[in-house]
Amino acid sequence: MTQPNLIVITLHDAGRHFGCYGVNGFSTPCIDRLAAEGVRCTNMFAASPVCSPSRAAMNTGQYPQRNGLMYLVHEPFLWTLNNPSDHLAARLRTHRYETVLARFQHETHGDPAELGFDKTIANRHCPGPEAAREVTAFLQQRDDPRPFYIQFGMFESHTPYDFGGAIPTEDRPGIVPDWVEDNPESRAHFSGLEGAILQADQAVGTVLDTLETLGLADNTVIVLTVDHGIEAGGLRAKWSCYERGIEIAYVVRWPIGGIDGGRECDSLLSNVDHTATMLHLLGCPDGCVSDGVSFADGLRGQEPSRPPREHVFGMYSTGSESRYVRSSRYKLIRNFGQCRWPVMPIDLNAPGLTRMQTRPALEFYDLQQDPGELHDLSSNASIQAELGVLDRRLIDHLVALDDPILCGPIRTPYYESAIKTLPAR
Repeated sequence: MTQPNLIVITLHDAGRHFGCYGVNGFSTPCIDRLAAEGVRCTNMFAASPVCSPSRAAMNTGQYPQRNGLMYLVHEPFLWTLNNPSDHLAARLRTHRYETVLARFQHETHGDPAELGFDKTIANRHCPGPEAAREVTAFLQQRDDPRPFYIQFGMFESHTPYDFGGAIPTEDRPGIVPDWVEDNPESRAHFSGLEGAILQADQAVGTVLDTLETLGLADNTVIVLTVDHGIEAGGLRAKWSCYERGIEIAYVVRWPIGGIDGGRECDSLLSNVDHTATMLHLLGCPDGCVSDGVSFADGLRGQEPSRPPREHVFGMYSTGSESRYVRSSRYKLIRNFGQCRWPVMPIDLNAPGLTRMQTRPALEFYDLQQDPGELHDLSSNASIQAELGVLDRRLIDHLVALDDPILCGPIRTPYYESAIKTLPAR
């Protein structure tokens, strides 16, 4: 078998809001088709609930505290990777892959070439369907004998939801998740979100059809994922370590490699595992430091060659600093920055700080009994043993990563730049 190609399609801000993930009454035909032909991971979580650190963790296989990219890369934040050569594109280029960026990345504010991309195709600000057509044109015209890696990042479904002419879906029962109050404002929000997701779905369909037409579908690993959880007015979803901020879709298809059949992979997974898994599938081992573990065996429906994950970890920085650990049943969040959070269910029509509460330093949830994370059990005496186990795992994790939060408030790149402007004292 010739070395497979790889295409990774990443959406913004969509979490698991797709038909194949059971969203009530919402169909995403092309993404659902990919899931029906491939393998759908049901317990994949992001290493961060915000774009740059999550994408960097996914594409380096290192947690943000290790790879250095702990918040956003664009101005005025300007966080950077410690070693851009750790990026999956750079690592695959050393294995003679043609590495291609299609449209959008958020792992550097500089030239994508520093991440290891040989070329960039598609205008960064064009709608997903247009970018997908440019990917099609690239594949039709290429004559490079090497296998290809295409990282296809779409703007959809980031706000504004009408980007590129996306049309909101019509209001209908079930559109609003149960953790958000059902009112005209929330219906409008999620109708816009779904319209943007459907525009991205068209782009996915174009890529799938192109692979079929060109005879590339069987030996191309194609991954569909999202950078982090859904946008919900900036409240208890994206930008938070609650479930709706960290739960993400992850769908893989590779017919020749045995990743097919519409199966499910129910293992507990982190998107920091993505790079290790792709290198494993493509037969491209390397010596880079990795926090991720390959779940290639699980994608193929085989017995894992190593024990499965018992916990996933993640962080949010900066300002309202949070760190989380999650097992199959319990979630523990430690908060290190002063902040207020909304009372659940969230009212997207609530003005200002109405219905807000101070966030505690420690939160603990039984996700089996309380999937909406409505009831903090951190002071419940009957559950202190379970809390203690997770808390110890989180602290050990932070120590192993030399997380700077353990030494005080995070010194941001902006702070480091500003402090240099002070006159001598």
